[in-house]
Amino acid sequence: MPPEHALSTKLRILLAEDDTGSRAMLTEVLATLGYDVVASVVSGVEAAEKAREMKPDAVLLDVHMPDGSGIEAAEVITRTLPGIAVILYSGDENISLSDKEAVTTGAVAFLPKPVPPKMLDSTIRLAVSRSLALRTAKKDASEAKAALEARKLV
Repeated sequence: MPPEHALSTKLRILLAEDDTGSRAMLTEVLATLGYDVVASVVSGVEAAEKAREMKPDAVLLDVHMPDGSGIEAAEVITRTLPGIAVILYSGDENISLSDKEAVTTGAVAFLPKPVPPKMLDSTIRLAVSRSLALRTAKKDASEAKAALEARKLV
């Protein structure tokens, strides 16, 4: 299912969480909320690979993972799949994103862990909606620029 139609159908989520118990619980919560968890992985590298393969509507990434951070995975995912809804989350109350990380991750939300199910649901829906609007705006701007260039040639 193309992401452009995501809000009218069941949203496809990729979950990256290294803790087995948390991953199982989040997968169950997401399914209960009506999401299709297309992949549930334990590392940032695996998240980036699965995102390229599965092209989900949203990626939910734990910030701390064994092979590097979710921040690095978010950077790779948004570089290879521009416009995807990336949501970071962490149980570390002391973590904060630098200005550079806030830009390079392409993340549209940052949640505390554990996150209440209703907050998770609202955040995912908002993130996918905002990412879709951003993709549409970029496409429209690109088409307008191409049309302007074509008019210059005439």
